[in-house]
Amino acid sequence: MPVLAAVYALTTAAQMHDALDKLGWRVASLVVVIVCVAWTAYIWAAKRPSHIDPSQLQCKYDWKTRFGALAAAVVSLIPAGYALLPGGPRVPFLLFKVVNTRDAPIEIYPFGDAYFKVPSSPYSERLIESTRIRFYSGNSSNDAVTVPAKSDAFTVGRFLNDRALVPLLDREDVQVDIVVRTYDGRSFKQDGIPFNRKDMVSGYIPLRFE
Repeated sequence: MPVLAAVYALTTAAQMHDALDKLGWRVASLVVVIVCVAWTAYIWAAKRPSHIDPSQLQCKYDWKTRFGALAAAVVSLIPAGYALLPGGPRVPFLLFKVVNTRDAPIEIYPFGDAYFKVPSSPYSERLIESTRIRFYSGNSSNDAVTVPAKSDAFTVGRFLNDRALVPLLDREDVQVDIVVRTYDGRSFKQDGIPFNRKDMVSGYIPLRFE
């Protein structure tokens, strides 16, 4: 029983990574660990009278069974740790390619705005959520993303308050509009970015400043 339970938990961890973020799978993994540990404790603690001297007790199960139960308990900890420990961001980061066609460099402000919309009619959309997005320059000494004149640069955007965005991500029919600002007071808006896991990790989003 513990071996089958451990194999089931390992298969679940490998094939259903996204589902492991949900409470039900965390509880299931924890139950598997408890069952395996309890079974191992029973196997090691079980005694029976000795055939030679009934007044003496000996282990009920042989060493193969005991160490097999112990191995199953150890294996069950792997998917449990995978499910219970943080496994990265709840919402994927966005990769942006900032293209500067101007004759002067630009500096992008570290924080932008994100507006999440769904269709409300054939010709309109409805705003359902908004938040900030944080841009990272890769330079610990400078928060601004600097793009030289007539050049381009990549930056990563992380949605703030991502816990509230997970239900939107699971819908798969949401689009997000991103507003980017520069230190010289200019702004740029990129509309219609698909807000789903597949599209968000499949490439970069171009931001063109002209």
